[in-house]
Amino acid sequence: MKAIRDRLAARALPAHGQTLHAFVLRLVEANAHPGSAWIRRLAGLPHTFATRPCDLAGLEAALGGAVPAPELAALASWPGPDGRIGVEGTRMSPSLLDLVRARVCPSCLAEGHRLRPAWDCRLLTACTRHGLRLVDRCPDCVGPLSWDRRSASRCRCRADLAVAPAATAAAGALPLLVTLEGLLRGDRQGSRPQGFAPVPTFDAAARLAWFTGTASDAGQDWRSRFISRPETAETEAVMGKAAAALLNWPAGVGPWLDGIQAHHGDEGLRRTMLRMRAALDDAVFRGFVDEVRQQLSKFPGRPAKGWAAVRGEELEPTWLDATATATRLGTTAAKVATMLEAGQLVGRFRRVGGRREFRICAASVARTGERLTASLTPEAAAARLGISRHALEDLRHAGLLAFVRPSCGNGIGSAYSPEDTDGLVAGIAAFATPGGPLGVTSLCRVNRSKHRKLSEVIQGILQGVYPVHRLPGFDGPFSLAGFGVALDAVWGTRLHEDGSRSLDVRRAAKALGLATRMVPILVRAGCLRAAGGGHHGRLARNGVDERSVRNFRRDYVMASALARRHATSTQAVVRMLDDAGVAPVVRSDAARGVSAVWRAIDVAGGLLPDAAQRGTGAAAPGRRRRPRDVYPTSKPASARMPRRRTG
Repeated sequence: MKAIRDRLAARALPAHGQTLHAFVLRLVEANAHPGSAWIRRLAGLPHTFATRPCDLAGLEAALGGAVPAPELAALASWPGPDGRIGVEGTRMSPSLLDLVRARVCPSCLAEGHRLRPAWDCRLLTACTRHGLRLVDRCPDCVGPLSWDRRSASRCRCRADLAVAPAATAAAGALPLLVTLEGLLRGDRQGSRPQGFAPVPTFDAAARLAWFTGTASDAGQDWRSRFISRPETAETEAVMGKAAAALLNWPAGVGPWLDGIQAHHGDEGLRRTMLRMRAALDDAVFRGFVDEVRQQLSKFPGRPAKGWAAVRGEELEPTWLDATATATRLGTTAAKVATMLEAGQLVGRFRRVGGRREFRICAASVARTGERLTASLTPEAAAARLGISRHALEDLRHAGLLAFVRPSCGNGIGSAYSPEDTDGLVAGIAAFATPGGPLGVTSLCRVNRSKHRKLSEVIQGILQGVYPVHRLPGFDGPFSLAGFGVALDAVWGTRLHEDGSRSLDVRRAAKALGLATRMVPILVRAGCLRAAGGGHHGRLARNGVDERSVRNFRRDYVMASALARRHATSTQAVVRMLDDAGVAPVVRSDAARGVSAVWRAIDVAGGLLPDAAQRGTGAAAPGRRRRPRDVYPTSKPASARMPRRRTG
């Protein structure tokens, strides 16, 4: 940190009301650097340090501790918990700000005045001190002004912005800009200029001005114009149209509606009313909407259905769009769509071009908001159930627990409903029996063993596959620690969504009465079916389908079983079926300890002789007798002794 302080030769203190990006620009100018990249590198700041929360301890160290990090954070244009940004003591929506492109007044720079935070508001397009339109492009390189430049009065191309040509602000827009700027400074006292529409805050006044300006002459492209962020000249033209309707209140509303009807006809006027319901859907605009409703009542031949969308007497709308729903729930529009598809909200949507238009019931939004207020954080939900966060996520991914998304500071986190967690425990309690055999382990310890997932065990319990027992000496009503399962019933098995089970190699071999080495061979031969994908030809854990194990004795027969049935040896059975032309599914391999396996239907066609026919010389029915159709007889012991070699 000492090296950083030594390299920042010139230091300064922020001026009153100065924003963080303007303060860093002042440091760039004081240290004679071509841009702010060098200071950002010294302090370890990202490119979005002025608009997104980050660690400012590096900048505090670069300033030698003269300005603490909390004071620097107070200068930043960071969204608060309500999603709004403070400008000169007023909280406003981020959509009203342009924090990427800078704007300057050449006359203010020439007189030595500092940059004003109000110029970050994209609707304030003029300097009210000099009556000049703000400059947002360099006169030499014609590029947009950036905050990453040499100084407040110099562009990156070294052009002097203090001598840049500036046009006089439009006479129609300037009075509205003066009114908005006065409302911005006086919003803390709740004052409202005389002759202006009855809105209490700068945020509402700017939103109303932008709507009236874009709706004056916009046709089908109104929405793109309403959500766009044009440059200074185009914004000034929109504000000039809004001034005619808002400054002369309420007389300006009638001519504003007449102009829309003259330009777009009755259909265009109806579309404007529908747009008003979507854009000004808030109680603060009630006075403006009431005046519009009174003016519309004077129109001859007014279609009732067309004007029914404007209801100024309603404080709370019946339907909300995705943005309004996200604002009330403290989440994003994308998450609102997810909640609607999951059934957590009531509403519908329709396709409008390449986007979706949502209509969500306000009552369901209110109910969801109440449910979110009483929701549990992941840590609290895991502690309530007596399990870990990892096990909780396992239950959520398996669909056993639903989650909701309330506001969580500046981000969005998962949360769980107490009713859902308690309902899961109650469902397990309905299958529980008191006591239990030896080897019962608590459900809270299932995930710790890493043999089975907790979600699979609980699914088996709810489907009646795995017996669950209530553990003695535990009275917790909402925890899984009071319930347990027998290890023998759980380990080595896996439950699938269709209700079937799969076994591990040991359990499958035990059920078949075989050695464990035979199970993978039978799976590769197709005698047993694998459940789940393996890795590099190896079986997955608990990967032998239980149904194929049960059906193995019906569909296949082994040499040992045939030898017992016919009271002979396995070698004789193999030779007899080979002579009969019956090919085995698995060939015997004495070196590897592999027994031969045939299909049961093929062995039935091979017509092995019964034990009663062995050694009698009688041929099986339907077969011609051949010399080798008899079982070999035992030879004398002397014949079986190996001969000694002689020299």
